[in-house]
Amino acid sequence: MTSWIKDSSLKGLYKRKQGSSVVWAVKARQKGANKVVSVTLGRVELLSATVARSKAKVVLAKLGEGINPNHERLQESLKKQKAEQTLKARSLSLGEALEQYVTLKQLKPKTEKDLKETLQRNFPDWLPRPLLELTREMILERFTVIKARVKSRRAAVAMKLLGEGKKAVAYKSVDGAGEAQRAFRYLSAVINSVKNDEVNGEPLLARNPVDVLRDKKMRKSLVPRESYLNESQLESLFDLVTQQVHPEYSGNVTRDDIDFVLLLAITGMRLEEVRHIRWSDVDFSADVFKAVDTKNHRTHTLPMTNATRKILRRRWSVKPVGSVYVFSGIKDVKKPASMSRTFERVTKEVGFDFTPHDLRRTFATVANEMGVDLAKIGAALNHKKRNVTAGYIQTTANMLRETIETIEAVIFRKWEIPYDEREST
Repeated sequence: MTSWIKDSSLKGLYKRKQGSSVVWAVKARQKGANKVVSVTLGRVELLSATVARSKAKVVLAKLGEGINPNHERLQESLKKQKAEQTLKARSLSLGEALEQYVTLKQLKPKTEKDLKETLQRNFPDWLPRPLLELTREMILERFTVIKARVKSRRAAVAMKLLGEGKKAVAYKSVDGAGEAQRAFRYLSAVINSVKNDEVNGEPLLARNPVDVLRDKKMRKSLVPRESYLNESQLESLFDLVTQQVHPEYSGNVTRDDIDFVLLLAITGMRLEEVRHIRWSDVDFSADVFKAVDTKNHRTHTLPMTNATRKILRRRWSVKPVGSVYVFSGIKDVKKPASMSRTFERVTKEVGFDFTPHDLRRTFATVANEMGVDLAKIGAALNHKKRNVTAGYIQTTANMLRETIETIEAVIFRKWEIPYDEREST
């Protein structure tokens, strides 16, 4: 039970007793509010009567002016809490922003690994620092430092190789600009992901400091690649296929290399999608196979055509015991093969460079030349649907069959996959 004991010398000041605790408190009417307000001053054992009376006079004066000290305290508490929240938000470090970014973006493991390694390699001292501390001047200086570091390291490696009588590696960007560009593209993406986060109604950052590279014309715009294999190059590629399967072939290209490149060329699939096809994703009875872990996170079901069926049948006929993937690892058959040297071996033998994505562009280019409409090409390539109506249309394997068979007929109009019929039964 609470009891109020009046102070002997100051009206409105009380000792308020509640249970085992006793506090000094003011109880008086607030001007204009038509109500009695009680304000706690502090515990009796901590405040002397003289100090309590001094504090009480201030409270009584405010009440007499129509001010509620309790409301003042609440506002001060909220203001302090807001300041603490602001300080915490504005102390967000680059490392914390990076973790938020990879968590929300759900990147592919390979992309996430490259992102983290690139930032760790180029900005190890920035990761623990608050983003607010990163300035445009720091960005400009680090851009130059990265280029100089990479250039120096590559020159040292080249000298070492030449000293050993070996050929130096040829880089597309000898001055280290490629590494610097990639590092700051990643950094810019991470900062942009949190830049507009609201801190008490205001954006976390007024602008991205990496923008200085664009402002100073130091940041190169990425020019989309447009390369694809023309008819002559396709002919060279399939000549290699014919040579490789010949019993007297003595080159370095393997049968796995051939199967892998052909499957990419025929389907337009991405490299990682083909690498990660599991045998559980291949259904010979339904005549379909699937790419599960795709870029847009949707399962892509493709029909087996004459060519893809032959490839998959041959893969099945030679698959190692216990293998999980169509292209299984050599050391661990339960993991997918890296296929990291495939294009190095194939391009060396055909005499020109091309990438897995060049094959994907070749697929799209051939389809376009054959008059296949863009919607069907996009569906075959498993591109994201562009509008609401398209989202209601579910792409089926049978819908894709005509597109893929049209492309396959063009690509193979002069060649036949030279597999022994025993391998495709």
